[in-house]
Amino acid sequence: MKIAICDDEAAALSRTKQFLSAYHDAEIFEFTSFSQIVDFKDKIDIAFLDMMFGDDSGFDVAEHLKKLNPDCIITFFTNYAEFMKRSFEYRAFRYILKEEPPEFIKKQIDDTLSEYYENNSLIAVSYKNKLIYVDLNNIEYIEMINHTAHIQMGNGDKHLWYNTLENILKKLTSAFIRCSRSYIINLNMIKSLSNTHVVMNGGATITIGRNYKKAVIEAVRNFEKRNI
Repeated sequence: MKIAICDDEAAALSRTKQFLSAYHDAEIFEFTSFSQIVDFKDKIDIAFLDMMFGDDSGFDVAEHLKKLNPDCIITFFTNYAEFMKRSFEYRAFRYILKEEPPEFIKKQIDDTLSEYYENNSLIAVSYKNKLIYVDLNNIEYIEMINHTAHIQMGNGDKHLWYNTLENILKKLTSAFIRCSRSYIINLNMIKSLSNTHVVMNGGATITIGRNYKKAVIEAVRNFEKRNI
């Protein structure tokens, strides 16, 4: 995830960067002029733009970034409230005034990054004060052990999550289904199915709970029909 902070004030650049310090998967690039952005060739995923940017405006920057990456999420972070209405023409996700309280600014910045994660099928997973984002489509199954969710990824990685299966299932897509009191499985990653078990692509054999049997078998059949 590449994030651009575009501001010609050093203090504002530093402040925005501090708000983003918790996101360890972010590559942050600082720009103080429009020419620097033009010279930058990598695709930007998220941009926090000041409205007045030297001789150019934040709108000029937004237009340039959207041409390179139409999915770039734009949030204006500025002192100028009068341009807020026009910002919607550039599909701005948020418009933050620098005079707002820090907790409000942090919430708007967090919302901006959450929009990126949601758009890219990433889900936030927290354990012991550590927050990471995992690829939703790469989750093979989730097992609850001693009140902690153990996430098995399709690539072999494993993650822990302090959460309940009930809450987790609400955050997942229709490709996931609960198959017992202790397991949620990804329908995309089922290798074989019987009346009592599912075998996942990674080799794990998971028992289907008696109360979940009908729903699981029906979900697998419907899923297969949709993907023929």
